[in-house]
Amino acid sequence: MPQFIVRVELHGAKEEDYRKLDSAMGHHGFLRTIIGNDGIVYLLPTTEYIRYGLDLVAERVRADAVAGASTVSMKFAVLVAETDGPIMWSGLERA
Repeated sequence: MPQFIVRVELHGAKEEDYRKLDSAMGHHGFLRTIIGNDGIVYLLPTTEYIRYGLDLVAERVRADAVAGASTVSMKFAVLVAETDGPIMWSGLERA
């Protein structure tokens, strides 16, 4: 199943804006957590999201991320990366 890591940066944003962003991204199908091989749920770093889906392609994920970010700010950057392999991490906090 395709999986995407997405980073959104709101230019000139305040902490409250990022809380709004998390909510907006959630409405567009993005998650702020990831499940490890150990079954433990971990929090992704601030402004990082993950999305899975059989029918997803990078262009759609980017468009959905832009739609979410644009509800919070008009100045933002979005980065989308697709991976078909494992996602590795270190130091993430438990959700």
